[in-house]
Amino acid sequence: SSNGVMRIVGTEEMYDYWALGIREDMVVAPWKYAEYSSDIEKVIIENGVTHIGDYSFCESTDSNGNGRYYNKLNALEIAETVTSIGKSAFCSCHNLNSVSMPDSVELIREWAFLGTSISNIHWSTSLISVGESSFTSTDLTEIDLPEQVQIVDYRAFSSCNRLIRITIPDNCEVEGDAFYSCENLDSVVIGSNCKLKGHVFNECTNLKNVSIGEGTVNIYEGKPNQTLDGDTFYRCTGLQSIYLPNSWNLGLVGEKTICLFYGCTNIRDVQIFDTNPKYRLIDGVVYSIDGQTLVYYPSGLTASEYEIPEGVSKVGAGAFREQKYLENVIIPSSVQDIE
Repeated sequence: SSNGVMRIVGTEEMYDYWALGIREDMVVAPWKYAEYSSDIEKVIIENGVTHIGDYSFCESTDSNGNGRYYNKLNALEIAETVTSIGKSAFCSCHNLNSVSMPDSVELIREWAFLGTSISNIHWSTSLISVGESSFTSTDLTEIDLPEQVQIVDYRAFSSCNRLIRITIPDNCEVEGDAFYSCENLDSVVIGSNCKLKGHVFNECTNLKNVSIGEGTVNIYEGKPNQTLDGDTFYRCTGLQSIYLPNSWNLGLVGEKTICLFYGCTNIRDVQIFDTNPKYRLIDGVVYSIDGQTLVYYPSGLTASEYEIPEGVSKVGAGAFREQKYLENVIIPSSVQDIE
């Protein structure tokens, strides 16, 4: 308590604790209820420790949302022997804003830093997995994930309202709602051969600039009870222009309909490579490669009338979803199916 620094000293893994000791077998970190817990300003994980235990410094809050035990904790220093950070290890430590993360860390488990004030972080170059809600509601402003990252789990960075820019590396799997409600997110760069599952950018209402690498796909799956999975940019109302790689899915995937831009009410410009094997553009409207199916009429196009070209045989499901300007659609006799 004399200097506000707490050191964790030892070898191998720390114990995994529980947030609350409501049963005899649920052991709470012994320093949580100690009289000095509210004096801790910095935690140093010493060399030799390989794992920061579950719930090690998980904060408990009162009815006003104020911390009871670690309300002065603002800095964390982790030794180069640490390879994993346990679930809820620093959850709700609202004043924690500084983290020194070594390049040895491979795994950040669920809720590890949820609700902290971290605004900037050095990402471990060995990092493989970012756990569920591990950085939810933090103050991060930019995220450049290292190239080794393979998994960004469900809601890993949701509600990061100061987040402006994201870079996702190649070959990464990103689960649904990973960046849910990052309301100031402006720019996203997605690498090649990634798998985007569900509403990855759900309600990122300020998102304007998106780059998607070739080989990246949007997949119709997600967490239980999610709906309309595969709609990667679900309700991104600020999105106006996007360039899609040849690997992207816009229409049917098996028996499931992907309405890629559901809730994106201002899409005006969809760009597709001339080499795309599935889709083509006709006067700014997306059609199947053979021109037989109208796949997507951008919701932000401002014309009051549209005439579907003669020879088109099908209007795909959701093709005119949320189009707010059209008053008249002229359908030729060649159309046999309106899904």
